Amino acid sequence: MNFILSFALGVFFVSSTALAANLSLVSGFYKKSEPDAGFGTSQVSLGARLGFGASQNKQWYGEARFGSVSYSGDGAPDGSTTISIGGGQYYFLRSFGSGVRSYLSWLVGYLNEESELNATSKTKSSGLFYGGNAGFRFDLSSSFFFDLNANLFESALMATDTTEVTAGGTSSKSETKRTELYMDSFGGVDDLTFSVGIEF
Repeated sequence: MNFILSFALGVFFVSSTALAANLSLVSGFYKKSEPDAGFGTSQVSLGARLGFGASQNKQWYGEARFGSVSYSGDGAPDGSTTISIGGGQYYFLRSFGSGVRSYLSWLVGYLNEESELNATSKTKSSGLFYGGNAGFRFDLSSSFFFDLNANLFESALMATDTTEVTAGGTSSKSETKRTELYMDSFGGVDDLTFSVGIEF
């Protein structure tokens, strides 16, 4: 499954580059926690975004991301991996001086997340998701820009959650389908991402 998704991401970006107006490298802030008791946690996310079809106040875009969470310590679980691909649109709202613009954006795409919560439990979530963002674009020069983005929410449009529990040598699996037609999981400072891009 991961191979198929990786192949699809590669085809998407190769075929879309010719139509792009800009290309951004997207990264979530690196997070690391080492408590006195329990497991240590490290988290990082990477991705790329293509902007195209730009007008004065709007721009379409497509993006793909990969995320990983790992744990350290005796008996620590494997962690989780996330792959997503989707597209949406920027709405540039207001300019602050000559090089700073505020924006809102939306995104619809496919997400696949697999995680091991502990030695006996594994979960998988996959399906269509949608989300909303707000941020600022800083024009560093005529060719380069920097985006500071806050993820406001992410909700499931059509998703399936699967949980597999192993105990005493036997396994059981449960599956839940969900649709969330509302703004779920509002973010905060921990959901800030940044990107550095180049205009073509």
